[in-house]
Amino acid sequence: MIQDPPHSYPDIVLGSIDDLQPTVNFASRAEVPAAEQWGPRIIPDYQLFCLLSGEAEISIGQERYTLAAGDSALYGPHCPHRIIARTGAVYIGVHFAYRQSSPEPVHPAFSIEACSEEKLKASIRPSYKLELPSKELLELPPFFTKPDLKPILMRIVKEYMNEQPGYRILLRSLMTELITTIVRSQLTTRPRSPEQDKIDPALQAINEQP
Repeated sequence: MIQDPPHSYPDIVLGSIDDLQPTVNFASRAEVPAAEQWGPRIIPDYQLFCLLSGEAEISIGQERYTLAAGDSALYGPHCPHRIIARTGAVYIGVHFAYRQSSPEPVHPAFSIEACSEEKLKASIRPSYKLELPSKELLELPPFFTKPDLKPILMRIVKEYMNEQPGYRILLRSLMTELITTIVRSQLTTRPRSPEQDKIDPALQAINEQP
């Protein structure tokens, strides 16, 4: 991924991970030709954009990234963005809400707003954070590489498209699993604290000689 220099981002706290009630509003797998473009625009909910093949450029506020196969972008309604397919590409897009009492999908299409190039370039991407049981706030990654998300994303698309009995609550369960997977992956990539370095040898010794 290629990115512009970092900025200081405003925090948006999404609540506790234990209180999530995600609702999938729309999910699709699509193939697009080179130069296909979405935006600049502002969406009414959140979106996970996962590139399965090809290459795409995504601008979120003042940041610009190049995505390759296996890369994903995660963004919300608080910042303009634009996506351009630099080659023919296949992607999965999931629109969702982190916390919504009803599991009934609310299609975002009619609430997507176009915005100007100037507004896109003037915006700063927010930092979306979830509260962990320890009360620590964990930032959700706006861009990440995790190819193993494809199976669960495909299940989400299949359930959304087929609308079998119970699909709404199953979509909620799958979306909870997806968010939890991203959170756990983010936890494993954080720098280790001095306390962890001190206690790990003891834990290893206990495991080897209980």
